[in-house]
Amino acid sequence: MVNEKDAWGAVPPGTWIDRFVRMVEERTDAPVGFAVGAAYAAASLLVHPDMHIQYGAPVHGQQFVCLIGASGDSRKTVVVGYGRRVVSAWDSSMVLPEPESEGGLAESMRDQPQALLPLPEMGAFLTGTKKGSHKDGLRSRLTALWDGDPFGRRTVKDPFEIEAPRLSVLGGVAPSFLEETMTAHDFDGGFLNRFLIIYADRERDFPIPPMLDAVDLHKEWGALQAQAMTWSPCIGWTDDGEAFFKDWKAYCTRRWGGNPRMLGFIARTAPLVLKAAMALSIVMGVSTQGKGWELDSDVLEYACWLGKMHLQSVETLLAGLSMGTFSRLRREILTIVLHRKSGATLAQILAGLAAGGEARKLRDVEDVLKTLCAEDTLEVNAMTGKKTRYVRYTEEVEI
Repeated sequence: MVNEKDAWGAVPPGTWIDRFVRMVEERTDAPVGFAVGAAYAAASLLVHPDMHIQYGAPVHGQQFVCLIGASGDSRKTVVVGYGRRVVSAWDSSMVLPEPESEGGLAESMRDQPQALLPLPEMGAFLTGTKKGSHKDGLRSRLTALWDGDPFGRRTVKDPFEIEAPRLSVLGGVAPSFLEETMTAHDFDGGFLNRFLIIYADRERDFPIPPMLDAVDLHKEWGALQAQAMTWSPCIGWTDDGEAFFKDWKAYCTRRWGGNPRMLGFIARTAPLVLKAAMALSIVMGVSTQGKGWELDSDVLEYACWLGKMHLQSVETLLAGLSMGTFSRLRREILTIVLHRKSGATLAQILAGLAAGGEARKLRDVEDVLKTLCAEDTLEVNAMTGKKTRYVRYTEEVEI
């Protein structure tokens, strides 16, 4: 969980990011961390499509940001709106509508390959892209777009390909929606850990929001975009930048590396930080001086703090979902077993879970079945045939 004091650690004073965060803070009681996440999502669009940092493979500037907070109370939608408006006020073509399909996304990006996809109701988007839905290919497509892979439409009538797609995403979702709409593979397999996650609760309360006029931050954003056209490439690391980054990575491993569920997120935090560093290089004027620039501690200080906020958020999220995930799997297994008059075999349970878009590891399913039998909710009945079946033990079972 990110508190308001910590959130300011990722904000370089006197920059466009600073002014955006202060504008949102003055006008809403949303968590400051949300404003920071929205600022970095918008600032990622300032990074020229050809700019990259070499980190094993090229890391480009597009950034996926997910704001996580309680439903109806944390002001996620409000902050996503601020991020969307500051971009659309300057160039409305850079803000995409929510796609209905991979083809629709490709068509939207055909003329505008660098764009922002706002998902104020990201829970609904995730529900619509579950396995088996008509949009289920969008999750894998977004995963590929995070890397900047070429993307297009391969139809006979009008094929095309976007060589350098640079899509940034800014979404807001409640933890309960993540639990209900995402599988373990979505957490561990690369979809969610490509997002910069900011998990926060409100610490301030505005009974009546202040009636402040809008600030023309989109004009400054547009001026920065024009400056960014004269960008210079990142040519490496300064000695202090390299030492700073190595120390930060070691800290992350010490603090979170003991949790196996965190390992995938830790591995992808470094590219998230480097994406943020490219945005910072624009707003801090580092990469627009007409000469090659190096990653130093002045930029990495803020980018790595953002990475720390991300991992703190992931830690809170996973801890909160751990029991919920078990409870949901328990409910799904009971539903499958109790709806079959003669019970269900392990194979039938696994098939039922997969049909519902919830393919599970055999070990996880067996652990839940053992618990259900130990608490006398189910029992093993081997008398119905050669295959062992799990059947109801008590007449009244709460699903």
